[in-house]
Amino acid sequence: MLDANIIRGQLTTNILLTLGEHDIIEPHWSQEVLDEARRNRPKRMPEEEFDHRLQAMNGFFSGSHGERIRRPETPHAGTRG
Repeated sequence: MLDANIIRGQLTTNILLTLGEHDIIEPHWSQEVLDEARRNRPKRMPEEEFDHRLQAMNGFFSGSHGERIRRPETPHAGTRG
């Protein structure tokens, strides 16, 4: 799952989404992540421009935006799984 810190930055977002476009990775994000990225967008970027970028991401990677992805639980140290 891409974090808000990744989505906030245009260069890292472009790199990771390009990898997704080429089926090297499968990018995912939640509405919570998008909301946090929007709140912390670069100060020089107008909100409308940032929202346009998020809409483009959701349009191109339509299966990537959804409910929070749950990570599988891992056994705690000292226990057998």
